[in-house]
Amino acid sequence: EFEYTNNDEQIELINIIELYLPKVIDKSYSDKKFIKDAAIQCLKQVSTNMFYGKVIIVLLNECLDKNFKHVEVAFNVLIELINNFEKNYLIYYDKWEHIFRGLSKIYQMKKECYIKKPGKIIECFQCVIGKEMFDDILQKQIRNEDKLIIKEAIECYTNKMKNTSKDNNGISTKEMIKISKQRKTNSIQFDEGA
Repeated sequence: EFEYTNNDEQIELINIIELYLPKVIDKSYSDKKFIKDAAIQCLKQVSTNMFYGKVIIVLLNECLDKNFKHVEVAFNVLIELINNFEKNYLIYYDKWEHIFRGLSKIYQMKKECYIKKPGKIIECFQCVIGKEMFDDILQKQIRNEDKLIIKEAIECYTNKMKNTSKDNNGISTKEMIKISKQRKTNSIQFDEGA
């Protein structure tokens, strides 16, 4: 269904997303299995069928919740939704400043459970529409007060991902695989020589 009517008004479905989506997210970590299962199924449908900018905005707002379970559910649904979005819709979406504002607010929470999320969301957008196109949108549609925050969020995510790929000894995962292959090759050569 199109997002707007012929009179340029949002369809009723869009108007109720803000009301119901947070409640469904709450139910997705319910103690009652049948409620939890129904909510999870509903959220799967949202991530595969609700390709409206308003859904992105609502999910970004839900990533600001104080309840960590709520944030994780909203974040995972948002990532899935972005990955399923049509490239052209995102390219021509005209309310990116709301998305950037939401990302900025999440980053400003400055707690470990929030701080990497804006970078991951940006990475997903870049994968769907291309890094160059995303950077162009970023330059043209971001508000000045959000520019530095978004830049910092991207740098933070990049640095944290680099650090995550290293083990406690400072060896990257790539280096560990190389060392492991060398050991395997050396042990095979040793066995053949025996």
